[in-house]
Amino acid sequence: PPPPAPVYKAPPPAAPRAAPAAPKAPVVLDGKSSQQLSSEADAARREGEAEAASILSGSEAEAQALLSSAREEAASLKSAAADKARTLSDDATKALDKANGELKAANREVSGITAKIKSGQASRTKTEEQLEKTFVLNFGKKGELKEEIKEIKKEIKEQKKLLEKAEQVEEKAETAAEKAEGFAAKQKGAAEKAKADGEGASARALAAGEKSSAAALKKGQAASASAKKAGESAATSLTRAAEKQAKAEAKAAAA
Repeated sequence: PPPPAPVYKAPPPAAPRAAPAAPKAPVVLDGKSSQQLSSEADAARREGEAEAASILSGSEAEAQALLSSAREEAASLKSAAADKARTLSDDATKALDKANGELKAANREVSGITAKIKSGQASRTKTEEQLEKTFVLNFGKKGELKEEIKEIKKEIKEQKKLLEKAEQVEEKAETAAEKAEGFAAKQKGAAEKAKADGEGASARALAAGEKSSAAALKKGQAASASAKKAGESAATSLTRAAEKQAKAEAKAAAA
């Protein structure tokens, strides 16, 4: 008998393909992506640096203002002291010049009168010698010489009275000059003290200003550094969070 005809067998149905899985959403930390966290870290760093720069700039301006003010005060104190010293010295010089001027005038007056007296005495001596040499019977000539001697004596007497008054004036002028010298010495000492006091006060004011300026600058530098550190700290924390979030996102994407 003929061989049986081969039976057709249908191929087994293909296994159904699974639907492609939907991509998983990236893991988000506190609702923020790693990119957002990195951006916030950069922003925190910039804000910290900007605040630090602003604080430092303000403290530098304050320090400079304090220093300028101190310098102005120091210059003012020094100038005022110099003016006071100059006034004291000028008063002393004026008083001394006046007293010495009056004394010189009195000296000249005494010298002038003394010279006149000496001249009169010499003239008297000469006239008396002429009288002695005049012929005894030359009554006219003798009379003239005697009259001349009389006038000379009168003039000498008047000059001696003037000399006495002039010497009194001279004595007072000498006393006044001595007092003026004492006053001038006192004023000079006061002027030197005023100048020294002013320079001392000026130096103290400047030193105080420099100290305040340095303190303000130091305080500002510390605050600036603190602000920068705070910004860096915040940036570092956010950067770490961003790195952690990036790893979580990469793991989720690979799953």
